[in-house]
Amino acid sequence: MGKTTLAKLVCNDKKIKEHFQLQAWVYVSESFDVVGLTKAILESFKFSANGENLSLLQQQLQHELTGKKYLLVLDDIWNVNAACWEDLLLPFNHGTSESKIIVTTRDKGVKNVLNSKLFDLQQLDQNDCWRLFETHAFHGKNVCEYKEFESIGKKIVNKCGGLPLAVKTLGQLLRRKFSEPEWMNILETDMGRLSDEDNKVNPVLRLSYHNLPSNHKRCFAYCSIFPKGYEFRKGELINVWMAEGLLKCCKAYNSEEEFGSEIFGDLASISFLQQSLHPKGFTQEHYFFMHDLVSALAKSVSGEFCMQIEDYGVKGCRRMTDLPSNFSKLVNLCHLELPSDDFRHPYIKKMPKNIGKLNQLQSLTYFIVEEHNGSVLKELEKLNHLHGSINIEGLGNVIDPADAAMANLKDKKYLEELHLKFYDKREEMNDSIVESNVSVLEALHPNRKLKKLTIENYNGNRFPTWLRGCHLPNLVSLKLKNCGSCSLLPPLGQFPLLKKISIEECPELKKVQPQDLPSLQILEISHCNKLEECLCLKGSPLLKELYI
Repeated sequence: MGKTTLAKLVCNDKKIKEHFQLQAWVYVSESFDVVGLTKAILESFKFSANGENLSLLQQQLQHELTGKKYLLVLDDIWNVNAACWEDLLLPFNHGTSESKIIVTTRDKGVKNVLNSKLFDLQQLDQNDCWRLFETHAFHGKNVCEYKEFESIGKKIVNKCGGLPLAVKTLGQLLRRKFSEPEWMNILETDMGRLSDEDNKVNPVLRLSYHNLPSNHKRCFAYCSIFPKGYEFRKGELINVWMAEGLLKCCKAYNSEEEFGSEIFGDLASISFLQQSLHPKGFTQEHYFFMHDLVSALAKSVSGEFCMQIEDYGVKGCRRMTDLPSNFSKLVNLCHLELPSDDFRHPYIKKMPKNIGKLNQLQSLTYFIVEEHNGSVLKELEKLNHLHGSINIEGLGNVIDPADAAMANLKDKKYLEELHLKFYDKREEMNDSIVESNVSVLEALHPNRKLKKLTIENYNGNRFPTWLRGCHLPNLVSLKLKNCGSCSLLPPLGQFPLLKKISIEECPELKKVQPQDLPSLQILEISHCNKLEECLCLKGSPLLKELYI
């Protein structure tokens, strides 16, 4: 029995359900995000989880748990950073003393970090392995009537290394291939040849994959785009397979949906797809997921196929804070819609490695520059087919302006709207930060066809030289927000098509110089506490709305 299976049995026990007032199950994964996990825990306890402020979220969780007897399962922990866990677990000191937290992990070091009691699950012994294999491979048949199969089967079980998932998967596969030659073929397979260099993929699972029909392989490999622990509906996945043309190869079925349903069922029958613990939503529909070992297999085999995915949307997936590491294999991807909240704040915390290889992208909702990795901005260099708008966040993490220059915004001629955000909140300023911001923004010269520009949380003391009408003659909207050190605006009168100006939280701004703005229709100025004069209205005959 595996770790997660044992934890599920505990949670589903009738006495356990009656004993605890609240129960929650959260998949942790390799990516450890305290805010994301806190929100996931709140949602699993059936509480609302709004916003990204960790302090407020923890206060809410503490309030909901105070005086309650709760059971929380944190499944598949990888992170052993004590400080991270200390931050996450702060609200849990306020439940009753009978409250419990169960964690599953493959890293015994977690025990010391969490100061917890260890239940070390041993591999299945040979007798238990055989009973599990017999249940799935013979499926009701009398083993005594199949002596040759029994002899071969026991030798096959010895190859599974006591891993329940491997035994179960191989047993279910051989139930579908119930012939002596097929069983002998499995027995004689060299498992060493199926192992990868870093042993991330179990060879028995890889063997099961190699024995799938080609259509099944393609559909399974597609699932590599899902991060570990990601849950999906059956119909949802089949519809995506259909959209990607993965179900067009067989005429023996009345519809692609029917073919997809059979493939889904076959993958589920060998535990490549597993049903989640609890149904969800008003319809109480069951979701599915991949075991982390199966997920590793999907990622390792995805390179066998040229993935022809054109659209990928993860909108509304609040727990998804990372995209899969092999995301760059989707070389024909054209549209990428990433999840964000109602205020367009992203859930994704960093971009996948080598995203710059997706040079067919036409839409990308935002791009994140995470802390200590400012050079990732260079990945934008060849994404010159981007259309519409893009929000680039975390520019304050860019140290070298050469990285900003390599983002090559000047050649992105199809972009109409650009949002440049340096920090998530106001930062303490010093001369080096000011100069760094100035240099980075100067290097982010956009294409002259740009129509809308927002600069937010910028700590430089002057605006870039490219913010002139001769460089951006098509600009119709300009928003400057929290540009804390700038006392002078760029020469706005040089933008003949400028219709809207919004200036917010620019505390050093003292004066808006007289200038003709013939197309200006909306002017908004707020929280500029040192502003003394605004003399740009005379040359704006089309002005309709003024907010100061």
